[in-house]
Amino acid sequence: MSNTRDRLLGLVAGAMVVLLGVLVVISVRDAEANGKRALERLQVAQVQQLARGLDSQVTSAFAALAGFGGSKPWNLAVGDPADASRLQALQDQNPTLRTGFLLLDARGIITNGTLLQSPVAGRPYTRPGIEPVLQQRKPVILSVAPGLTTPLPTLAIAFPVQDAAGGLGGAMVIESDVSPDSAFNQQVTALRRGRTVVYSFIDSNGTVVASSDLSSIGKKAAPDVLDPRLSFHHSGSNVIASALVPVAGWRAVFQESSSEFQGKLTGPLHSALLLIALAALAGGGLTFAALLARLRSAREEQRRLRSINAAREEFISIVSHELRTPATGQLGFLETTLDHWDGLDDTERREAVSHARSNARRLHALTRDVLSTASIEAGELPYAFEVVDVRGVIRSAADAIADATVAVDLPGQAVEVRADPARIEQVMTNLVDNALKNSPPRAEIAVTVGATAEGEVLVEVADRGSGMTEEQAARAFDKFARGRDQSVEGTGLGLYICKSIVEAHGGRIWVARRPVGTSICFTLPLAGDAPPEPEPTPATATTATADG
Repeated sequence: MSNTRDRLLGLVAGAMVVLLGVLVVISVRDAEANGKRALERLQVAQVQQLARGLDSQVTSAFAALAGFGGSKPWNLAVGDPADASRLQALQDQNPTLRTGFLLLDARGIITNGTLLQSPVAGRPYTRPGIEPVLQQRKPVILSVAPGLTTPLPTLAIAFPVQDAAGGLGGAMVIESDVSPDSAFNQQVTALRRGRTVVYSFIDSNGTVVASSDLSSIGKKAAPDVLDPRLSFHHSGSNVIASALVPVAGWRAVFQESSSEFQGKLTGPLHSALLLIALAALAGGGLTFAALLARLRSAREEQRRLRSINAAREEFISIVSHELRTPATGQLGFLETTLDHWDGLDDTERREAVSHARSNARRLHALTRDVLSTASIEAGELPYAFEVVDVRGVIRSAADAIADATVAVDLPGQAVEVRADPARIEQVMTNLVDNALKNSPPRAEIAVTVGATAEGEVLVEVADRGSGMTEEQAARAFDKFARGRDQSVEGTGLGLYICKSIVEAHGGRIWVARRPVGTSICFTLPLAGDAPPEPEPTPATATTATADG
């Protein structure tokens, strides 16, 4: 009787363990399925946010180009010298441009251009998609095609302009090269993460305009990428998410191998199933404990993925806003100057160009910070170390800040450090810019150079702002930490970049709280105490070109 009861209890206990194991497996599988769906939704939302950001930029650009013809019309006659002079003036405003401008009359005949690769004046402009500009008078982005102002394939923005009769009788075409080192493609490449991730923008003809896969640029996209389903789907061994950019007629595409996309989520869960099976043989208690641990791990992974996606969306939103503001300001000042050139005196022209230059410098600084951050994350930020007098670097950075009062207190003797002068100047520029953003208007920024008890060079940048709380000081050097209140503008990358550069030089950087204002301090070892210069790598050399 006892043996029968023991066997029965054993069978019941075994059945309970098996049942518990089955329930656990079902729960883990359900958690895995939910995690995959959440991960897919987050990726679709990220691609849609990327597409919306570009669509907003294109809309702003079209609005800015709407009155580009200005009060002074174009003659739109073949070879007209006045039109040629005005086009060349536009070209000369940015000597680094690798592509030029074209003028078309109402019939679509090319009348003038800059950087032309062959004589085309007097010939019809045959690029597909120009008809809406000439017939409906609305700006468009033309698909990728061979360029007339560069041997590279190009995109083109076309918009209507006024003719000599005061009507909208022609169009201007601005070409932009499609290449791995174009400014737009560098921004797209900076989005890449992981080993197999590819971000791409594809035009209405299926040609890759920009991509983190440099080998695909200017080529026809693969058929699986052009799938009409604008949502998350699987294609072979890859996952793909797409979203439309309506104004441009493009699509934004995300690709990644299925194993890498799901690996961080499914790997721990698959391990959990194996552990559960083994634990079921040993006892229900151990099985239950292992299950809870794995479920907590799955939930934590989902929270981490949501946090990563939120950070990406914030970064895209901040950068698109911060880049659009100076770009729009620069274009506005230049258009106003061109429109009213004859009515302005030299002082007014210089003032307008100075404002445009200030916006261009801000745009350059923002772009540099974004590219520097991408290089830091990849461990490829380049350095060119040499022995320099840090006083000259600091003075140069302070003098470059326009419309600001910067008081610099430097030692009388040379202070030599082994450093990359361009990177230290980048640190100083970011610190002074941060101090200006957090100070009252026209407040003086104090820069002091001294020494620490350990014999290091000590640089202090002090503002006259409202100071920092302990919490703000603790996260001042985190990515996307944007000042002391919501009104402070910027990408939130400046102090993060400063910390990376200073530490790469063997120095330290910290926040010093003051009764009035705040000081950011950093140290650099003297030339004899500096760490050895890192060995250059091929990746570093490549990044140097991209980061500028």
